[in-house]
Amino acid sequence: MSKIASSLVIASLVLAGCQKKVSDLIDGQTADQRLSAALVAYQNVLTQAPQGWILIEHTTGSAINQGATTTGQQAVFAYYVQFNDSNQVVMFSDFDSSMAAAPNTSSYRIKAVQRPALIFDTYSYIHVPCDPDPLISKSPFGPGLGWGADFEFSFADNVDPTKLGDTINLIGNLNSSNAVLIKATQAQREAYFNGSFAQSFVFDKIQNYFKHAFIGGQEIEFTPGVHSKVVDVNWLQSGALKSASTVYYLTGGSINFVNPVSTGTQTIASLDNIVWNASNSTASISVNGTGSTLAGSITPLKNDASAATRWRNSALSAQSLWVSYNGFHVDGVDDAFGMANLQYNGVPFYAYIYYPGVFTGGYDLLSPFFANTATGTYPDYVTETYLQNIGGLGYFELAPLATTPAPVTETNNLVSDPNGFYFVLKEDGSSYDMVSALDAKSWIDWQAYN
Repeated sequence: MSKIASSLVIASLVLAGCQKKVSDLIDGQTADQRLSAALVAYQNVLTQAPQGWILIEHTTGSAINQGATTTGQQAVFAYYVQFNDSNQVVMFSDFDSSMAAAPNTSSYRIKAVQRPALIFDTYSYIHVPCDPDPLISKSPFGPGLGWGADFEFSFADNVDPTKLGDTINLIGNLNSSNAVLIKATQAQREAYFNGSFAQSFVFDKIQNYFKHAFIGGQEIEFTPGVHSKVVDVNWLQSGALKSASTVYYLTGGSINFVNPVSTGTQTIASLDNIVWNASNSTASISVNGTGSTLAGSITPLKNDASAATRWRNSALSAQSLWVSYNGFHVDGVDDAFGMANLQYNGVPFYAYIYYPGVFTGGYDLLSPFFANTATGTYPDYVTETYLQNIGGLGYFELAPLATTPAPVTETNNLVSDPNGFYFVLKEDGSSYDMVSALDAKSWIDWQAYN
């Protein structure tokens, strides 16, 4: 090859290299430089909100564990978060009243994954709904799944981070939960730090199952939903009981309904300006700008007098049973008798069961159930039972038993209380809550076993 040809080849290579280098530059920066600048910009947006942010996370109703997807209940979790430029975040959560009362400090990172992401990288309140232990997450999905919530989120707004406004959209990196950051106001921030937020947990603070308020000229009843993040809303229309169910979340001094409830004469989207009155266990609230009082009630808005009989007969005709995985809720305490701690021959408690008509003579079985045992029950715990409907209330007659562990003894004492129980068909149409008619402060949830 001639010297001229060689020089031309070398020159063309040099030019090609120069052209490639120039094409990588935008505004004089390489791709890596632009990415680093974007990460800094995202962090600046988060840290330069003087009153912090409210983070609201909507799960999709699915949860992933080791690549396998399980479907179940949707939920919404709300947090107050304030970021600083030392990669620390102060947080409150509406997961429970203890996390609403005490701030938690943990760490976070802004990192490039597939796209810039906000990662809460040390265990904090936002990790609790993700915890694989259902005793911690209170998840209905079962072990290993949590609620299908996330603690790593990608920024989902397709704009330059310097152009982000008061609302930032996020999407979970594992379960694709939808989340949004909304700039908090000074009043909202104060509500978290002065204890007003913790006062909003009135559905828990009022220990009666039935909670009533007169709103817009109607008596409205609030009862626990099918899981801890759902409330059922009930009202009377031409004497008939009407119901709606909605996921809810708490922010500042408000309870917010994901699906606003229309009662025919009004729409209820939230309970606002909540102030707890510990002296009489009531709460002042406002709805659509009008004040009211939320108080516990011993009796339902309208009792379904045939519900107890229907509950028994539906399982009897199907030759099936009812199960409760949670034991009795009593005076504000879940599984108050510690049924979940029972074991039989080293096998843990699985569920409390009611199996109608299984014994000779048509008597029913009421007993703890232990997985993987031959009979599924510890024989000394089996109770021959009969459910009667007296005056529209369910009342259990129990056969005498041998000595039983305290959780079983206390449960049996409660179910045989002659005051009886209200049976409340839940909004899902397939489960019932059995509520003590004595004071409506004790109840157990029953699900059809499939």
